[in-house]
Amino acid sequence: MESLNFRKGKNSGITLIALIITIIVLLILAGVSISAITGSENAMEKAKQAKELNKIGEEKETIELARVSLATKNNANTSNIQAQDLQNELDSMIGNGKTTVTGDSKHLHVIFSDTNHFFDLEDDDLQYIGIVDSIPENAVARIETNFYYNLQSAIDSVPNNEKNTIVLLKDISENVTIPENKDITLNLSKYTLKPVGLNRNITVSGKLELENGNIETLYENGTSEGIYINSQGEVKVLNGVVAHGGNCDIFANYGNLEIIGNSTIIGDSRRLVHSNMFT
Repeated sequence: MESLNFRKGKNSGITLIALIITIIVLLILAGVSISAITGSENAMEKAKQAKELNKIGEEKETIELARVSLATKNNANTSNIQAQDLQNELDSMIGNGKTTVTGDSKHLHVIFSDTNHFFDLEDDDLQYIGIVDSIPENAVARIETNFYYNLQSAIDSVPNNEKNTIVLLKDISENVTIPENKDITLNLSKYTLKPVGLNRNITVSGKLELENGNIETLYENGTSEGIYINSQGEVKVLNGVVAHGGNCDIFANYGNLEIIGNSTIIGDSRRLVHSNMFT
């Protein structure tokens, strides 16, 4: 009996060791399998991204070819193209209904129907923006692929202390405020921002960069300003801004104002800049 009991104990020991080894091997194999699956998923994702980038490149090339073709036919440069002309050219190249072109000669937007890829065209600057279903007809501004029906809504949507660019989509009349902690670049896109009534056009308490368009201001009893910059406000006027002051101060600067690059400020009888600080 003792000999028999001894053999059972020995067999149990061997079985336990074998079980531990088996578990270790299974864990190793499981780790290899998970790593292989993860690697496969990453490879598939990279392949998908590469396919997407290739498609964007093809679509961008299609728009460029259409622009060059139009310029050749009309004996004009590629930056002076109407939306309907570009639409017709794209239709003839890739088929009706494949694209939707909106905008005007200042700024054109192209959306490809199959992919919903959205391209923005200003002069000779063609950029892929992102994926959209369509551009709302009454939208006046956008941030990337988000569209807004008034400029103040776009401004208010910008997270505090996070720099964002707002692109104007058409000429508008609106009085807006840049709150403290907002950091905004306003790309006017060759359009004009006018005030409503006889009020300040823009009141700035945060940070604002203006570029590539027109600011028009009005006069109210000799006391109104076009752009009012309070003590916390900072404004930079970049290339391409033409500020038509009429009979008023275009800038009332009690904060920090910088005019950089090739910008023009036009006014009449009053001061163009009423300033405590001016760079």
